[in-house]
Amino acid sequence: MFLLSIFILQHSLMANDFIKHLFCKLQIDYMERSIYNVTSAMALHLLFNKWQIISSIILWKVNIISNNVLWFIFTALHVLVWSIIYSGCLMMDISELAGIKQVYYKFSFRPSPMQMKSKKLLRYYSHMRHPSFIGFLIILWIYPYMTLLLASILTIYMALMWMIDKEDYNYHVNFVNRKQKELF
Repeated sequence: MFLLSIFILQHSLMANDFIKHLFCKLQIDYMERSIYNVTSAMALHLLFNKWQIISSIILWKVNIISNNVLWFIFTALHVLVWSIIYSGCLMMDISELAGIKQVYYKFSFRPSPMQMKSKKLLRYYSHMRHPSFIGFLIILWIYPYMTLLLASILTIYMALMWMIDKEDYNYHVNFVNRKQKELF
């Protein structure tokens, strides 16, 4: 629970308006997204490396090593879902999500890329932290070995933090339709 708390606190505190205001006050607001991503990666790295399985609360354990069909199904689902998540990152501008664009714009003396976004997009970004809520849930739950603590806490956290309303949904649908027209 301590490891999950570190990740959840880091992820939530760094997305807090007070912290964002603090970055602005320190005049390093262009680095906020990059720092957020680096600290998220550090928290996830710690979580992955120090996580220990409590065998008494296992939800399921599927032996995919001895069953080629199950291995293929799990692998294919993960490849498909990660592809969907990656395509969502591309649609949302991956260089901006990673914080690279903000730093580049700052050092090339351009205005912040966020200043050029519509109010609808900025509103959508304030509700949508990641490009694929369902994708991350599938990655989390379609895994051959799952403990109750990890699955339930991360699912509850994601459900509480992603509060998308109808206006956000409509914006996303219009955005996807525009991108599809550009591609085809």
